[in-house]
Amino acid sequence: MNLLRQTLEAARQAALATLRNRLFLGLLLLGFVASLLGFAFPARLAAHRSGDELFGIPAYLILCQFALPVLATYFGMVAIHQDLVDGSAVHALVAPVPRPCLWLGRAAAVTLVVALAIAALLACYWVVLALPDRPWRRGLAPQPATLGAFVVGVALATPAYVAVGAFVGVTFKRPLVALVLFVVGWEVAISNVPPEAGVRGLTVADPLRRFLIETIVPEPGGMFENVLVGSLEGHDASQMAAPLPSILRFLTVVAVAGLLVFARREYRPRSHGDE
Repeated sequence: MNLLRQTLEAARQAALATLRNRLFLGLLLLGFVASLLGFAFPARLAAHRSGDELFGIPAYLILCQFALPVLATYFGMVAIHQDLVDGSAVHALVAPVPRPCLWLGRAAAVTLVVALAIAALLACYWVVLALPDRPWRRGLAPQPATLGAFVVGVALATPAYVAVGAFVGVTFKRPLVALVLFVVGWEVAISNVPPEAGVRGLTVADPLRRFLIETIVPEPGGMFENVLVGSLEGHDASQMAAPLPSILRFLTVVAVAGLLVFARREYRPRSHGDE
């Protein structure tokens, strides 16, 4: 019970710190305002776009491929690395609080906060597009199942992204550089290499994309279908691991690596002259 209380306390502190972060609040407000731009969609979109396309394409490209990995990795890093930067981690680590409790509690809190924030933005944008009598509906408002698939996909991917941020935070002296290399150089580049290379399963972006492909049935021949299914053209789906095991395997490897580094490494306060 004592370990559970310590883990929950670490989670509570990390959740409050994330919610009070001005950058997090600013990005959340920006996303909310952007979702309201759906009201400004011109009526001519009704001639060739369905509600699911107008919802799914921005939701996938902006929220799932950009906002989610950036927010989850960054705040996962901050939750662990910030104490190491200002030296306050030393006081926490000498107290009788097991390091795995700190790591797991903080990572879990950031996962919950970021996942709920992205889900709230998805829901807000979906409501804007699903309002009655809007011209783009053409009698085909975005389906609740489409929103549900995106929310579940976000819930599956967020822990893996947060684990990457936490791992980077305890491993590298300049974690922001490593995060940029991961989000841009790994997630974007590797998840879009030719399918025959067989390395897409080592990312989070590709299993998330495959989950959405399996869960959502886009309009045949539409742009939404091209964005999702077109990315897997030429790949034998029967030879691919299921999305959930792929994400769980990625999460397990990164989380265990981060826990081992955090548990074994010695940390000390950093003076102003330290690089």
